[in-house]
Amino acid sequence: MQRLTLGNARQSSLPSKIGLCAEDISGVANAINEAQERLALDPFTPDEGWWGGWAKMQFTVQDHHGHAYVTAPRDVARLIVMDIGHRPTMIRNGFYEYLQFGTGLQPKPCGHPSHLDCTCHRERQAYERDNVFTLSDLLPTPQTIRVYPVNPTDVGKRILIQGADQNGQTITSTDSRTQQTTLGEYLILQVPFVDSINQFSSITGILKDIMLGPVTIFQVDPVTGNQVSLSSMEPQEGAANYRRYFLDGLPRDCCSGPPGRIQVSAQARLELIPVVSDPDYLFIQSIQALIEEVQSARFSSMDTKSSEGLAASHHTRALQFLCGQLDLHQGKVNTAVRVSIFGSQPLKYQPI
Repeated sequence: MQRLTLGNARQSSLPSKIGLCAEDISGVANAINEAQERLALDPFTPDEGWWGGWAKMQFTVQDHHGHAYVTAPRDVARLIVMDIGHRPTMIRNGFYEYLQFGTGLQPKPCGHPSHLDCTCHRERQAYERDNVFTLSDLLPTPQTIRVYPVNPTDVGKRILIQGADQNGQTITSTDSRTQQTTLGEYLILQVPFVDSINQFSSITGILKDIMLGPVTIFQVDPVTGNQVSLSSMEPQEGAANYRRYFLDGLPRDCCSGPPGRIQVSAQARLELIPVVSDPDYLFIQSIQALIEEVQSARFSSMDTKSSEGLAASHHTRALQFLCGQLDLHQGKVNTAVRVSIFGSQPLKYQPI
């Protein structure tokens, strides 16, 4: 199945339904982004999302005494289900560890208090953690932040790194555009790279201008000069914010040397990324549903007696198209769970 883009939507009858010209890229994109958000946040949306709203992803994690972390990329709203070591693994939400009679905060040490030994057998589970602002962890020692612009035309644009310095103090600076104090340090992009003046012991946020190309972010040891990859941001990404999961009870052979790398598979529900230009993929993969929803949004902004009913009618039609699309590709009765109610022995005809 072809993935639909903003260009496909502009070539359809959608723009004319709301009085826009197909050449009005910005206007059509704004209308579609509003419609997509309304449909994505509708309470009738299935847990896995509408058709095309999920994707299978593979992560490689470094085993640290039976546990590790997974940081999902920008386009992931959350991980739905997970497999570790060819075994389905439960994903617990952020409140599970605080249940009064629950398991408590993870991980729990075993053996010596300062050492997780090989005899500790913990249940294999995944736990939601607070969102993070970099795809990799900042090293324990204070680091200089180095930013590389991929597109040279982005030189002169800014990226704001927020956090604490080597003394644990919150970093502040003066915004040259507004002359007001702001949290963090502004870096003005240069070729080949720009370094921060401050050394960061923690990062609490990254904001950047909209750009024509992505940026790559490294952490540099101020003593040795060694640089290690820290994160990256896409051109239209304004604020860094990524879902993180803690994995515990990982399978490992503790007597075969240093900890190894483990493959983690997951089905991810995708995040709504606004469309800007023609090649951008649509979050909602049904033009007919979007046509109905942009009309619903248009009527909902009118102050007439009939507008409320018309908005609800078009919204219902949009949901019907999306449900029909799910049935088309997933089937109506093709469930994810099969249970042999008579056990493993199949039914056989019995003699009369």
